[in-house]
Amino acid sequence: MEKVGAARAAWLTVTVYRASQPAAGVPVRARTVSPGFRLGFWLGGTRDAEQLEERLRCLAVTGLFSSVMSPTVLRWADCEPEPKEYHFAAVDEFLSLARTLGFRFVAGPVVSQCREDLPGWAADLPDGELREAVLRWARVAAAHVRGSCPALEVMGEIGRCDWLDERLGLNLLRQMAYEAGMVSRGTRRLVGVTMLPGEAEAEAFVHRVLSYVESGAQLDGLCLGLACRVDRDDATLRSILTLVRRAGLPILVAPFRLLGTMDESGLQRVLNSVLLLLAEPRVEGILMEPEMLRANDDACFPSELAQRLEGLIRRRLYRERIAATDSAGSVRFRVLAGCWEVRAGMGTWQVATQVEIQAGGARVRLELPPLKDGSAAEPASPGAGTQSAPPSAAADDDDSASQD
Repeated sequence: MEKVGAARAAWLTVTVYRASQPAAGVPVRARTVSPGFRLGFWLGGTRDAEQLEERLRCLAVTGLFSSVMSPTVLRWADCEPEPKEYHFAAVDEFLSLARTLGFRFVAGPVVSQCREDLPGWAADLPDGELREAVLRWARVAAAHVRGSCPALEVMGEIGRCDWLDERLGLNLLRQMAYEAGMVSRGTRRLVGVTMLPGEAEAEAFVHRVLSYVESGAQLDGLCLGLACRVDRDDATLRSILTLVRRAGLPILVAPFRLLGTMDESGLQRVLNSVLLLLAEPRVEGILMEPEMLRANDDACFPSELAQRLEGLIRRRLYRERIAATDSAGSVRFRVLAGCWEVRAGMGTWQVATQVEIQAGGARVRLELPPLKDGSAAEPASPGAGTQSAPPSAAADDDDSASQD
């Protein structure tokens, strides 16, 4: 927890006034609205629209897991079955449902490295025509999801196969990233690998990414597939992170695959792995495969286990902070980056606002309404003038996860 705090925590300073004078002894509460990094689910390879909808609805039971990614939603072969004939109805329906349920959607990959994932009409084109078709699709796809997705995986399946690079060369990604960036400014461009099972694969992937960067590809991050053993301790994750750090780019861990048999100790290992990933400053998000979070082999995706995992993460990282202002009307909280609601006062004297916490911290000024003549001041909470405990001291006593 100390490493997570060192990587992501900042000070939130709240000053409370009444009639333009500092108000001492006023209770102040800070609670999370949304985390400053992506936590959510990677929905795997299903292309069935009803199944995707069912998964989204079943997963929309938690507050912290607010991001989602599906590699089939923007699949080139489905969206452009014939040259320049675009079908985006299914994409738009999925994006609309995700927004309705409160999810942020990470799109892509726009193009896969694997030949079998390309449209049938494109795979056998001459090299020049294939390059033109790939770049055209990159422009069209990026333009279509502009404003709907915070990030776009431009090229995926690296490591599983290298067919596209072998046909068209490493500079294809540079051109794709440029074309996507021209029509979707503000959308982060990622390059993705399906899964890194060990250090050797991670080493090869790092060299590949560095080759892309050296070719001039303007990338905003890596979409990195990793695995976590839930049935035993495994140090592989830590070793892979050490290697991938050399690429020098922000990391979205997607998919984060859970391996083994899930039980109580498995949930704790998942929590420990999440904390390990969040202690790495370059990790911007974690999207888990939810299959391992099923409850009692239900056909529907989880509610119980996902909620329990969210509860563990919330108790570790996002407990509500409560303290009272000092004689200068101020109180400070050590909190993780994200959107927080700050509320001061009690009963009818309450005021509230929301604030985005970033690396440099934030300051909030709240003005309480004036007391009416003859009315009593609001009661102060115990511990007036004390400072809220930092995240590392805020874990529940019965939370037995390790402090990695």
